[in-house]
Amino acid sequence: MFGTLGLVAGLPGGAEVVFDYGDPPSAMAPLKRAAHEARADRVAGIGEPWLSYFAAEELAADLTDLGFSTVENLGPADPPRRPGGHVIRAGSEFR
Repeated sequence: MFGTLGLVAGLPGGAEVVFDYGDPPSAMAPLKRAAHEARADRVAGIGEPWLSYFAAEELAADLTDLGFSTVENLGPADPPRRPGGHVIRAGSEFR
């Protein structure tokens, strides 16, 4: 995934990516982790397993290291409120 993101960040003319992601289950409180594991089992059962989790600060730093000049990270508490994960937007400038 980071290889692809690095290619996007280096595109001439700049580029932008937007994607959602979830916190690592190990960072969740026990009740939230149990609910997450139940959802993860359901979606894996229909062929859509969750494969990757990211800590917000580490992901933002990784995107910056790849060459994205702007990183906006919206968590579950940020407007508009959304249950669950995060949405991140990263952009690179004209090269």
